[in-house]
Amino acid sequence: MAEDLVAARRFYEQAARDGVALAMSNLGWMYQHGRGGAQDYEAAHHWYEKAAAAGFALGALRAGWLHYYGKGVTKDPVAAQRWYEKAAEAGNAEAMREIGFLYERGEGVAIDYAKAR
Repeated sequence: MAEDLVAARRFYEQAARDGVALAMSNLGWMYQHGRGGAQDYEAAHHWYEKAAAAGFALGALRAGWLHYYGKGVTKDPVAAQRWYEKAAEAGNAEAMREIGFLYERGEGVAIDYAKAR
Protein backbone atom coordinates (compact mmCIF):
# COMPACT_ATOMS: atom_id res chain seq x y z
CA MET A 1 0.00 0.00 0.00
CA ALA A 2 2.76 2.48 0.91
CA GLU A 3 4.44 1.76 -2.43
CA ASP A 4 1.17 2.59 -4.20
CA LEU A 5 1.05 5.97 -2.44
CA VAL A 6 4.66 6.71 -3.40
CA ALA A 7 3.86 5.86 -7.02
CA ALA A 8 0.65 7.92 -6.91
CA ARG A 9 2.56 10.91 -5.59
CA ARG A 10 5.08 10.56 -8.43
CA PHE A 11 2.30 10.39 -11.03
CA TYR A 12 0.50 13.39 -9.54
CA GLU A 13 3.80 15.29 -9.48
CA GLN A 14 4.33 14.66 -13.19
CA ALA A 15 0.75 15.53 -14.12
CA ALA A 16 0.88 18.66 -11.93
CA ARG A 17 4.08 19.80 -13.64
CA ASP A 18 2.30 19.19 -16.97
CA GLY A 19 -0.40 21.66 -15.89
CA VAL A 20 -3.24 19.35 -14.79
CA ALA A 21 -5.13 21.33 -12.12
CA LEU A 22 -6.77 18.27 -10.51
CA ALA A 23 -3.34 16.68 -10.13
CA MET A 24 -2.02 19.90 -8.54
CA SER A 25 -4.78 19.82 -5.95
CA ASN A 26 -4.40 16.09 -5.29
CA LEU A 27 -0.64 16.46 -4.96
CA GLY A 28 -1.19 19.26 -2.47
CA TRP A 29 -3.49 16.97 -0.51
CA MET A 30 -0.84 14.24 -0.48
CA TYR A 31 1.74 16.70 0.85
CA GLN A 32 -0.72 18.06 3.42
CA HIS A 33 -1.49 14.62 4.79
CA GLY A 34 1.94 13.01 4.34
CA ARG A 35 0.74 10.40 1.87
CA GLY A 36 3.41 8.81 -0.28
CA GLY A 37 6.16 10.81 1.42
CA ALA A 38 6.86 13.37 4.09
CA GLN A 39 4.18 15.78 5.25
CA ASP A 40 4.97 19.25 3.92
CA TYR A 41 2.41 22.01 4.41
CA GLU A 42 4.43 24.55 2.43
CA ALA A 43 4.51 22.24 -0.59
CA ALA A 44 0.79 21.58 -0.10
CA HIS A 45 0.10 25.31 -0.15
CA HIS A 46 2.25 25.76 -3.24
CA TRP A 47 0.27 23.15 -5.18
CA TYR A 48 -3.09 24.37 -3.91
CA GLU A 49 -2.25 27.90 -5.09
CA LYS A 50 -1.22 26.59 -8.49
CA ALA A 51 -4.45 24.59 -8.75
CA ALA A 52 -6.47 27.68 -7.80
CA ALA A 53 -4.59 29.80 -10.34
CA ALA A 54 -5.49 27.18 -12.95
CA GLY A 55 -9.16 27.68 -12.08
CA PHE A 56 -9.66 24.64 -9.84
CA ALA A 57 -11.94 25.74 -6.99
CA LEU A 58 -10.97 22.90 -4.64
CA GLY A 59 -7.38 24.16 -4.70
CA ALA A 60 -8.55 27.58 -3.50
CA LEU A 61 -10.70 26.02 -0.77
CA ARG A 62 -7.78 23.93 0.47
CA ALA A 63 -5.42 26.93 0.40
CA GLY A 64 -8.01 28.71 2.53
CA TRP A 65 -8.00 25.87 5.05
CA LEU A 66 -4.22 26.06 5.39
CA HIS A 67 -4.46 29.81 6.07
CA TYR A 68 -7.33 29.36 8.50
CA TYR A 69 -5.48 26.72 10.52
CA GLY A 70 -1.99 28.18 10.05
CA LYS A 71 -0.48 25.11 8.42
CA GLY A 72 2.62 25.94 6.36
CA VAL A 73 1.58 29.60 6.33
CA THR A 74 0.75 32.16 8.97
CA LYS A 75 -2.67 31.62 10.56
CA ASP A 76 -4.73 34.32 8.88
CA PRO A 77 -8.53 34.22 8.69
CA VAL A 78 -8.51 37.23 6.34
CA ALA A 79 -6.36 35.35 3.82
CA ALA A 80 -8.52 32.25 4.38
CA GLN A 81 -11.61 34.30 3.55
CA ARG A 82 -10.02 35.55 0.31
CA TRP A 83 -9.27 31.97 -0.77
CA TYR A 84 -12.74 30.83 0.24
CA GLU A 85 -14.26 33.67 -1.79
CA LYS A 86 -12.28 32.58 -4.85
CA ALA A 87 -13.54 29.02 -4.46
CA ALA A 88 -17.11 30.18 -3.77
CA GLU A 89 -17.11 32.35 -6.88
CA ALA A 90 -16.30 29.18 -8.82
CA GLY A 91 -19.32 27.48 -7.24
CA ASN A 92 -17.69 25.47 -4.43
CA ALA A 93 -20.36 24.87 -1.78
CA GLU A 94 -17.87 23.99 0.98
CA ALA A 95 -16.21 27.36 0.51
CA MET A 96 -19.59 29.05 0.81
CA ARG A 97 -20.15 27.24 4.10
CA GLU A 98 -16.70 28.24 5.39
CA ILE A 99 -17.39 31.89 4.54
CA GLY A 100 -20.66 31.62 6.45
CA PHE A 101 -18.80 30.31 9.48
CA LEU A 102 -16.35 33.21 9.32
CA TYR A 103 -19.20 35.73 9.31
CA GLU A 104 -21.02 33.86 12.06
CA ARG A 105 -17.93 33.90 14.33
CA GLY A 106 -16.46 37.23 13.22
CA GLU A 107 -13.13 35.74 12.22
CA GLY A 108 -11.31 38.02 9.79
CA VAL A 109 -14.60 39.80 9.10
CA ALA A 110 -17.19 41.60 11.20
CA ILE A 111 -19.95 39.39 12.57
CA ASP A 112 -22.80 39.51 10.09
CA TYR A 113 -25.52 36.92 10.54
CA ALA A 114 -27.27 37.93 7.32
CA LYS A 115 -24.10 37.23 5.31
CA ALA A 116 -23.49 34.08 7.32
CA ARG A 117 -26.87 32.80 6.20
